[in-house]
Amino acid sequence: MAMKTKIGSGNKSALAGAIEAGTIDSGDIVFLKDTEEAAFIKADNKPMYVKSRTQESIQVNGVTGLGIGNGQTIPAGKSLDEIVKMLVQKAVPATYIKPSVSITNNGGQDSVAVEAGTSITPKLRATFNKNDAGNLTKIEVMMGADSVGSGAESPYDYAGEAIVVGDETVSFSAKATYEEGSIKNDNLGQPSPNGHIAAGSVTSSAYNISGQRNLFYGTGVGATPELTSDMVRKLANKKLNPTQGLVFNIPIAIGQQYVVFAYPATLRDVNQVMYVETNDTGMASSFTKTLIDVADARGGQNGLKSYKVYSYAMATPAAAGMTFKVTI
Repeated sequence: MAMKTKIGSGNKSALAGAIEAGTIDSGDIVFLKDTEEAAFIKADNKPMYVKSRTQESIQVNGVTGLGIGNGQTIPAGKSLDEIVKMLVQKAVPATYIKPSVSITNNGGQDSVAVEAGTSITPKLRATFNKNDAGNLTKIEVMMGADSVGSGAESPYDYAGEAIVVGDETVSFSAKATYEEGSIKNDNLGQPSPNGHIAAGSVTSSAYNISGQRNLFYGTGVGATPELTSDMVRKLANKKLNPTQGLVFNIPIAIGQQYVVFAYPATLRDVNQVMYVETNDTGMASSFTKTLIDVADARGGQNGLKSYKVYSYAMATPAAAGMTFKVTI
C-alpha cells in the first residue's frame, strides 16, 4: 500500500511528542520553525534531519587565518550562513583619534627669547581640534596656572595687556574642555566602544617667552669713559644669553683706542683674549675687570644685575685694524 505523506510545521522541541501521539508518523515531513530545519519521519518513526544547521559543536583545530581563531568553537545550531560569516568575517575594532588644542601667535609677541625688561603684548589664538571627541564646551588661554581668557567657540583669540618680561620665562598655553565623543561601529556594524573618547580636557604645548641678559661689547676713541650701566648698554654690539665657552670677535678699527666687553657676573671670569693678527693668546691680562650693576632693557635703574665689565685702554690709537677673539 502506498505511503501517504503529510507535510506540517512546528517546533523541534515538540517533534518527539507529536510522533508519540501519532499526530505525525513515518513518511511525514515537518518544517521546524524554531530551528529553520526540515525533518523526514523514517519508517521506524525516528526523524531524519536535513542538516542546514550544525547538530553539534565544532572546535577549530589546527587552522589559522580564519575569522574564528584556532581553538575556538562553532556552537551547535548555527546556520550555513552564520558559519560562513564566522569563517570569513573578523571584527576590526573602531579607531579613535584624541582631540588636541594648539596655541599660536596672532599678531603679538613671538615665542622667542627677549632681553629681560622687554615689554611684550601677547596676542594669541587657541584652536581646538575635535577629532573623535564630543563638542567643545570651553576653550581657555592660560598664563602659567591661571586662566587669563576663555570662550566657547574655536578658534578663540586672546589679546592681553602689555607685560614686562624679567629674568624669567612667561609661559602661555591653551586648554580645551569637551564632551564625550560618540561610539563608532566596527567593520561588521557592531558598536565598538573600546578606546572611545570620554569627556575631559586637553592642554597644548607651552608658548614660552624667555627673558635673558645680553653680552655687550664695543670700542671707542680717546680715553675710556666712566664704566656705568648706561655706558655699557650703549656699546655698539650685543648678543643675547651669553654662555660659558662662548667665543666672539671684537673688531678694532683704525683710530680706536679702548675696548670694553661686559657679561652677567654669574658666568666665570674671561677664559682667553687672543690678539688674532699676532696670535697672542695672553691679552686677557691686559684687561681690567670691574663689577657693575647693569640695567635691563628699560635702562635707568630698572632690573639691575651684576655684570663683569672688562676694559682695555691702548696707549695710542690703533694704527691698523685689529681683532680680539674673546672666549668666556
